[in-house]
Amino acid sequence: MSDFSRLSVVGVGMIGASLARAARRARPGMEILGYDPAPPAAGVNAGVDRWADTLEEALGQADLVVLAAPVSSILELLPRAARLCPARALVTDTGSTKEDVCRIAGEAFRAAGGPHFLGGHPMAGSERGGARASDPDLLRGAPYALCPDERVPPAKTQALERLLRDLGARPVWLAPREHDRMVARVSHLPQLLAVALGSLLEEGAATDGRLASLAGPGLRDLLRLASSSYPLWRDICRTNAPALREAIRDMARRLEEVGQDLDNESLEHWFAAARNFREQRLKVDP
Repeated sequence: MSDFSRLSVVGVGMIGASLARAARRARPGMEILGYDPAPPAAGVNAGVDRWADTLEEALGQADLVVLAAPVSSILELLPRAARLCPARALVTDTGSTKEDVCRIAGEAFRAAGGPHFLGGHPMAGSERGGARASDPDLLRGAPYALCPDERVPPAKTQALERLLRDLGARPVWLAPREHDRMVARVSHLPQLLAVALGSLLEEGAATDGRLASLAGPGLRDLLRLASSSYPLWRDICRTNAPALREAIRDMARRLEEVGQDLDNESLEHWFAAARNFREQRLKVDP
């Protein structure tokens, strides 16, 4: 299979529009269709060449379909995509959890000779939402998780990898369960930590407003994720609850361990380990 000539993005929010805008720049010869029940306002650059009037039109005309919607919507879209996409098409998604998505997709796309599905998750985003917040450089340098499926022809898999690399992303292959366990720690837990801390501080500020007046830039940076969309995270938490609960238990245990060392030199060990992860493993300058 040659590289894709027509891309349909279903769900043209921040992620979908960012991907479309990056694809328009990287592959100027590829036609990009967009479909969204609530399309962006006029004048917003969503990277789309043409808007499909119906989901059927968006799914039926593309050789690559990206379902860039919340996980609950993706789960509902998968059976329709399996039925409506042409046999030549590869369908992928941008959902933040993969085990439920890949299981439902496996059931829906099982028919021989039909379109194929390959689960995906760009590890990039923002606390802001909507196409207005899109950025064609959003994927540049970002990991892009892909879930292998031996039923997908190698030519389609390779074509998707090439496209993602052209968009600036770094494909990383992970089994669905492995993906969900890891992102529970590197993505979902940080979000809930921001929510827990922000909600605790809100309770204190409701009693004494001087609390917020003492907040500096460090706290503002730490709480950036607290502005994220609840409906998006509701789906993520529900579909990754077991792995996320395990991560929360481990975090609670670590906080207890740090708390026990507040008045002794063992506290330095936790600072050193955290600094090493940030500066050495994440390659972030001090």
